Amino acid sequence: MSGMDDILQKIGSRTDAPVAFIFKGDKLLIGLRNYTPDKWKKISVWTAPGGRCDEGETLETTLRREVAEEVCQGQEGQTRGKHLAHPDADRNSRDHG
Repeated sequence: MSGMDDILQKIGSRTDAPVAFIFKGDKLLIGLRNYTPDKWKKISVWTAPGGRCDEGETLETTLRREVAEEVCQGQEGQTRGKHLAHPDADRNSRDHG
Protein backbone atom coordinates (compact mmCIF):
# COMPACT_ATOMS: atom_id res chain seq x y z
CA MET A 1 0.00 0.00 0.00
CA SER A 2 1.06 3.56 -0.48
CA GLY A 3 -0.23 7.10 -0.31
CA MET A 4 -3.95 7.35 0.28
CA ASP A 5 -4.30 3.62 1.03
CA ASP A 6 -1.88 3.99 3.95
CA ILE A 7 -3.81 6.99 5.26
CA LEU A 8 -7.18 5.21 5.00
CA GLN A 9 -5.85 2.23 6.99
CA LYS A 10 -4.73 4.46 9.88
CA ILE A 11 -6.60 3.85 13.13
CA GLY A 12 -8.41 7.07 13.92
CA SER A 13 -8.69 8.79 17.26
CA ARG A 14 -11.74 10.44 18.81
CA THR A 15 -10.49 13.75 17.40
CA ASP A 16 -10.19 12.49 13.79
CA ALA A 17 -13.19 13.31 11.59
CA PRO A 18 -12.67 12.24 7.98
CA VAL A 19 -14.98 13.65 5.29
CA ALA A 20 -16.03 12.03 1.98
CA PHE A 21 -16.35 14.10 -1.18
CA ILE A 22 -18.71 12.16 -3.43
CA PHE A 23 -18.95 13.16 -7.09
CA LYS A 24 -21.30 12.06 -9.84
CA GLY A 25 -20.07 13.60 -13.04
CA ASP A 26 -19.41 17.24 -12.23
CA LYS A 27 -21.83 17.32 -9.26
CA LEU A 28 -20.76 17.16 -5.61
CA LEU A 29 -23.01 15.58 -2.97
CA ILE A 30 -23.58 17.91 -0.01
CA GLY A 31 -26.29 18.08 2.62
CA LEU A 32 -27.88 20.86 4.62
CA ARG A 33 -27.37 20.20 8.32
CA ASN A 34 -29.77 22.02 10.62
CA TYR A 35 -28.54 22.47 14.17
CA THR A 36 -30.81 23.44 17.05
CA PRO A 37 -30.03 25.43 20.20
CA ASP A 38 -30.20 22.28 22.39
CA LYS A 39 -27.43 20.66 20.28
CA TRP A 40 -25.22 23.68 19.59
CA LYS A 41 -26.92 26.79 18.25
CA LYS A 42 -29.61 27.63 15.70
CA ILE A 43 -27.69 27.49 12.45
CA SER A 44 -27.79 25.61 9.16
CA VAL A 45 -24.61 24.70 7.27
CA TRP A 46 -23.78 22.82 4.06
CA THR A 47 -21.66 19.74 4.76
CA ALA A 48 -20.15 16.70 3.09
CA PRO A 49 -20.71 13.27 4.68
CA GLY A 50 -18.28 12.50 7.46
CA GLY A 51 -17.80 12.37 11.18
CA ARG A 52 -15.67 11.33 14.12
CA CYS A 53 -13.98 7.95 14.35
CA ASP A 54 -15.25 5.37 16.80
CA GLU A 55 -12.63 3.70 18.99
CA GLY A 56 -10.47 1.29 16.97
CA GLU A 57 -11.93 2.28 13.59
CA THR A 58 -9.77 2.93 10.57
CA LEU A 59 -10.38 6.16 8.66
CA GLU A 60 -11.82 4.10 5.79
CA THR A 61 -14.25 2.28 8.10
CA THR A 62 -15.34 5.62 9.54
CA LEU A 63 -15.95 7.03 6.07
CA ARG A 64 -17.97 3.99 5.01
CA ARG A 65 -20.07 4.11 8.19
CA GLU A 66 -20.69 7.85 8.00
CA VAL A 67 -21.65 7.71 4.31
CA ALA A 68 -24.06 4.86 5.04
CA GLU A 69 -25.59 6.77 7.99
CA GLU A 70 -25.87 10.13 6.27
CA VAL A 71 -26.46 9.28 2.62
CA CYS A 72 -28.05 5.85 2.45
CA GLN A 73 -30.78 6.15 5.05
CA GLY A 74 -33.45 3.64 4.16
CA GLN A 75 -30.97 1.65 2.05
CA GLU A 76 -29.95 -0.71 4.88
CA GLY A 77 -26.50 0.85 5.05
CA GLN A 78 -25.50 0.03 1.48
CA THR A 79 -23.45 2.62 -0.35
CA ARG A 80 -24.68 1.27 -3.70
CA GLY A 81 -21.32 1.72 -5.43
CA LYS A 82 -20.76 5.35 -4.45
CA HIS A 83 -17.33 6.77 -5.18
CA LEU A 84 -15.29 8.37 -2.45
CA ALA A 85 -13.07 11.06 -3.90
CA HIS A 86 -9.76 11.71 -2.20
CA PRO A 87 -8.39 15.26 -1.91
CA ASP A 88 -5.49 14.35 -4.23
CA ALA A 89 -7.64 12.49 -6.77
CA ASP A 90 -8.32 13.70 -10.27
CA ARG A 91 -11.85 13.81 -11.73
CA ASN A 92 -11.83 9.97 -11.89
CA SER A 93 -12.38 9.35 -8.19
CA ARG A 94 -11.27 6.08 -6.66
CA ASP A 95 -13.95 3.46 -6.13
CA HIS A 96 -14.42 2.29 -2.54
CA GLY A 97 -17.93 0.92 -3.03
